[in-house]
Amino acid sequence: MLVENGIAEDESASLLPAMVELLPQVQRRHIDDIRRDGVLLPGAVAAVRAVHDEPGFLPTIVTRNLKPNALLKLAAFDLTRHVHTDIGGYASDDMHRPPWSASRRSGPRHSRGRASADPRR
Repeated sequence: MLVENGIAEDESASLLPAMVELLPQVQRRHIDDIRRDGVLLPGAVAAVRAVHDEPGFLPTIVTRNLKPNALLKLAAFDLTRHVHTDIGGYASDDMHRPPWSASRRSGPRHSRGRASADPRR
């Protein structure tokens, strides 16, 4: 994002930690814009709720968003209560492999004795 907005690549590395910290704070100030301009697809709430209510399933989030930003967007549309955000995969975990982050988190707590597969293989 920094490079795409004109910041030199060598400067981006030093600015990134501050950006990661500030971005959720800035986004929080725009929650009304997110609600107004965001799009909740028809049937999305019912689909997420159905997975949540199905025994043996754990709906979660895998996204290229930072975790605080993803949680803010979910909360804007009242979806947080239907997903297990603690086991999600976020860009703040590993921007190249968020699904692995979710799988790694869910395995020990929710596998019920099954070994978690490593999706990187």
